[in-house]
Amino acid sequence: MPGCRGAAPARRWWAVRPRRYRHRYHTDLQEAYAKVLPACDHQPRPKGSGNTSIAEASNCSLRQRCRVLVRKSCSFGKSRTMPTARSKLVSDNYNITLK
Repeated sequence: MPGCRGAAPARRWWAVRPRRYRHRYHTDLQEAYAKVLPACDHQPRPKGSGNTSIAEASNCSLRQRCRVLVRKSCSFGKSRTMPTARSKLVSDNYNITLK
């Protein structure tokens, strides 16, 4: 969750998560996560414990392989579907290489 790390943004983030991704969350010790995520699936860990490394690796891979997401300029294409399509292609390709 980039930006503000309060309970309101965490609730908005949780509301848009697809159901198939709503399980086993390893997070840091922020209070907002404990307020929003179900206790049975939330596993808080201190920073540096290594349990969030999978998420960090996929985020880093997405940034490296889909450069349009990290542009310094404010100019983007007119299409709203292309960034989503690019992200999906990169994620799918990354998942295939892990198998």
